Amino acid sequence: LFKEEKQDSHSHCIDAMVLFFLATAKLKGQKHRQRENVSQIEPRFGFDEIYLDSSKINNIAKRKSFINSANREIASYKLFDDTVYSEHYKKITKDSLKRTYLELLINYELLYKNKNGKKYFVKSYDELKEDTIYKIDVHRTSNLLYNLFKNRDKNTLSQFKFLDKLRYATSRKPIEDIFFDKDRKRLLSFDKIKHIPPYSQKTFKAIYKQLKSLDNLFINDKDKTVFNEEAFNNFVTELYKSKQKNPQLRKRGKKRHKYSLPILGAPKFRIKRGDIWQVYGNKNIASKNYIIDGEIKPIPFFSKNVIPLKVSDLIDCLLVDKNTPTVYEVKIDVSEVKEYIDSLKYLVSSKDKMIVNVTIIKNSFSDIDFNQFSSNGVDCLYKNDKGFKDFVDKYLNTPKGCILQDYIGKLRNEKKNNKDGTYYNGTAKIIEENNEIITLQYTTFTQKKRRQIILKNLK
Repeated sequence: LFKEEKQDSHSHCIDAMVLFFLATAKLKGQKHRQRENVSQIEPRFGFDEIYLDSSKINNIAKRKSFINSANREIASYKLFDDTVYSEHYKKITKDSLKRTYLELLINYELLYKNKNGKKYFVKSYDELKEDTIYKIDVHRTSNLLYNLFKNRDKNTLSQFKFLDKLRYATSRKPIEDIFFDKDRKRLLSFDKIKHIPPYSQKTFKAIYKQLKSLDNLFINDKDKTVFNEEAFNNFVTELYKSKQKNPQLRKRGKKRHKYSLPILGAPKFRIKRGDIWQVYGNKNIASKNYIIDGEIKPIPFFSKNVIPLKVSDLIDCLLVDKNTPTVYEVKIDVSEVKEYIDSLKYLVSSKDKMIVNVTIIKNSFSDIDFNQFSSNGVDCLYKNDKGFKDFVDKYLNTPKGCILQDYIGKLRNEKKNNKDGTYYNGTAKIIEENNEIITLQYTTFTQKKRRQIILKNLK
């Protein structure tokens, strides 16, 4: 990834604040090791004293599911999906693909067969044999797609769209996380084991059969069923040792090794690092929305050395050039609903959803008790706050055709279950409030009506 040439002013403000914070702080530790000890500092100013309100830092909620360390340090929180995947293509036979696709792979020297551990690339269609398995060279294909994209060769790229149906990706997952429930109290039934890669069913079934036959995999401890970790570790150690030609040469350090198997994943991006390619998930990298042919279209992230994995996404990226207008923050003309709304702004985050900042005129909603909108003055919870629930039911989640809903949208309000029963998880935040108005922020759907309103207000 690389820095954009033109950055938002807030980016520069944050850089300056961090630099000032560190420059005025006293570093602890030996002088020659100050760089290594940069986390051990004695600040002169706190961030709350030096940052601008317009560049306010929003703390990211630390979800339990993202903690990947027992130590509750900031470094232990996984904020982005940085899983590295292995990229593969399904095996090819003469009859498994159309001749035009096979000839295309052959012409670009991407199709090969293995013989005695060596790759032999097919030179012509006539060489193909009915009973031979062929493979697509992943590295050569990645280089070709990158160069076609770099040269904006849309026509040739389009010919390779069939690769999207042949490609699959895998990442490693510990065996115990595949075959057991999350509490390690039982072995899952085989039909509950998901994301098994092509050509791996036999391996998974063989391991599952052996696990099922172990007598001491679960033991009783104080009338509770407990996972026998020692028995499991002995099993996987012997299992992997039996697959090694020279097990005595395979040495490990004192750190416990996690035995794993490949499982299917859904990575999004291919990253070029020198002469090699790495495939990452990075599902949290947001798409940018562009105005293309009078419509709002989300385009996957791409940069100098990062491209989407799918050929169809690469083709979409070619719709964009330096003059293509983007859309994110849109101030909306509310003259049609000025009796109810003082101001309205959309933050278009994706094709399907967006954030609404709406300032509501309280006197126009006499049937709503705004004193019961929020129990803490900031968060409005559909399941707890009666005033907010009434507002959502009457004005946000109203039947189609209501002009107010066309502007302010329908609250994303999903049905959830917990130990206390069923509830809806819709929420909003109070940005500002006084006797006359209340400004709410919440997420809604980017539907046809609101897309039309966005396009109208961009002109």
